[in-house]
Amino acid sequence: MPDWDFVNAGVNGELAYNLAMRMEDIVALDPDAVTVLIGTNDVNATFGFQAALGYIAVKKLPENPSPLFFRGNLIGIVRTLKRETRARIALFSIPPIGEEIGHYAYLRTEDYSLVIKDVAKDEGVEYLPLRERLCAYIEGLPRTTERPLGFRGFGAAQFRAGRMQRFLGKSLDEISAANRFHVLVDGIHLNTHGASMAADLAESFLRSLPAPG
Repeated sequence: MPDWDFVNAGVNGELAYNLAMRMEDIVALDPDAVTVLIGTNDVNATFGFQAALGYIAVKKLPENPSPLFFRGNLIGIVRTLKRETRARIALFSIPPIGEEIGHYAYLRTEDYSLVIKDVAKDEGVEYLPLRERLCAYIEGLPRTTERPLGFRGFGAAQFRAGRMQRFLGKSLDEISAANRFHVLVDGIHLNTHGASMAADLAESFLRSLPAPG
């Protein structure tokens, strides 16, 4: 898409609250279109008291993480973009956490994605069903006895992935395969196959828009 300039304004580890607090930087770009993928860390922050405390301390959250807190911040993000830019807006549903079908972490992302879908409908913006596509792929795979890395191993897997890249020269897809994932690298981040599904959705959205002037 040669007529578009792309800017990745994402910041690793942020929750919707943190994104809502720095929208002026995105507004200043005067974008024609904005796709928003946020919420995985909002979900992560609900996995126990220690997780919530950690996110509150590090990310300076004004209240406990919850679906209601997430919803309010997402609405704020969308309304700021609608009010202060001329951009067409699309909201991605969030990828599953892990690939264990039926695990509470996997299912919790469905709850938050339903929030995203409701906000998109209420605010009149596009909804990009990333979680639905990823989960349909995962759930359509042949069943094997080889299980993907479990939820309790994700923290160590993220640390290990960085070391494997830096010191062993391993690619993210090689790390993904070592963890027995199909669309994820370490239980959280997308591998090439998963990311291509996100890119396809974003491209379809952008191609539906008038060419930038």
